[in-house]
Amino acid sequence: MELENNLKRCWVKRLLRFADSIPEFSLGLTVLVTIITIFTQVVSRYVFGRPISWADEFAVLIFAWMIFLGAVIAAKHNDHISIDTLTRLLPERIKVGLAVITNSMVFLVLLLLFIEGILLTHRTAGLKYPAMEVSRGFLYVSIPVTAPLMGLYFVRTIIADIRVLVGRSCK
Repeated sequence: MELENNLKRCWVKRLLRFADSIPEFSLGLTVLVTIITIFTQVVSRYVFGRPISWADEFAVLIFAWMIFLGAVIAAKHNDHISIDTLTRLLPERIKVGLAVITNSMVFLVLLLLFIEGILLTHRTAGLKYPAMEVSRGFLYVSIPVTAPLMGLYFVRTIIADIRVLVGRSCK
């Protein structure tokens, strides 16, 4: 029975580790696709004198995804930009308490971003990019797709900080 539970936990850990790597892989893929697209556009325009009509629109679309995937990765590693001039002067427990409050507020903003992202995606679904002739919803769906991932990582950070506050962490 214990062996079976250990195997289940091992399988779950591997699945979570795999899921944890998806944002980095996706960001790397979007960077690669952007580089190839822009390089092809430059060669097509300046070497052959025939620009690709959809390349600029596509680059903007992919760039939006890159921004939000980068935000997911920053949330995962708790690396968002912050001004910590005053908090550095505070005792450790107060710093951690402020981090819990701050990250909780960011989580609430992410909930709002998720809801508004769904509404924006729905409103723009009928609009099309002129050259690509695909829905602008593909641009805005990046918001409701990435906001829950960011929220998940913020919740993980909040829980870890609360554990530090109550003395149940290895930090």
